[in-house]
Amino acid sequence: MNSVTVYTTTQCPYCVMLKNFLSEQNISFNEVNGQWIIGFDPNNIMIALRNRGEK
Repeated sequence: MNSVTVYTTTQCPYCVMLKNFLSEQNISFNEVNGQWIIGFDPNNIMIALRNRGEK
């Protein structure tokens, strides 16, 4: 089964609602927390997208 990737921030109420909805519907998802992308710098966003599979 496919999985959804959810890009979140720690304080986003919509992110919380989406994660709750996906869990209630038994839809698997991978969360990428963008909180560490300070200032949403485009270069840092591209780095995060390239490295999203690494833990």
